[in-house]
Amino acid sequence: MNKWHNSIITFILLSVFFVSIITPASAQYFPPTPPKPIIIRETQISVSYTEPQKTVVINVTQFDPEQIVKTITLTFKEPMLSISLTIYYLKEKPPEVTEPSDTPLLYFTIRAHQDLLKNIEKAVITFSVEKKIVDEKKIDEKTIILNRFSEDKWEKLSTTKIAEDEKSLYFKAESLGLSHFAVTGITIPPPFPWWIIAIVIAIIVIIGIIATYRYRQRKSRKA
Repeated sequence: MNKWHNSIITFILLSVFFVSIITPASAQYFPPTPPKPIIIRETQISVSYTEPQKTVVINVTQFDPEQIVKTITLTFKEPMLSISLTIYYLKEKPPEVTEPSDTPLLYFTIRAHQDLLKNIEKAVITFSVEKKIVDEKKIDEKTIILNRFSEDKWEKLSTTKIAEDEKSLYFKAESLGLSHFAVTGITIPPPFPWWIIAIVIAIIVIIGIIATYRYRQRKSRKA
């Protein structure tokens, strides 16, 4: 009996072990609150519905017109009756995250209760980037993307430019959840120094002229 009991326990433990190996890691990351010194803007959002909603569109500008996140569209696995979250626009990256691979333009964090985060199937985020930041950092506008911090690394998200005005560019990105976010881009390479080629060509031409002149001088002396 004990032998049979031990076999069952061994089987259960092995099953749990193998399931933990083949089961993909959770798409959700629960970021801590960013330190106060790096917070530029903090926007708290709370919305309630009379009937459970599976997809909700949160117009962030109604809560804070100056927040860089403009809208958040959340699709849930199970319908929700209320939603509460906080958006932090940051001066720099949170201390617990690594540097993105591309040049960072700005950082923000979206925090919510773990029950809400675990229920998220998809999130679509629209956000703005000031043109002066793009110009100052010499970023190629076509390379701007949103990155989400998950599983101790930055994940590049599918990002599309949707509009622009005199001050800002506006983008939309799709994510599997909320977390710390970084907007990044690739620096425009400096222009090729064509003047160097022009100088080299000029030097070659001058050398050629001098060589031709000396050759003619030697030839005229022999004559």
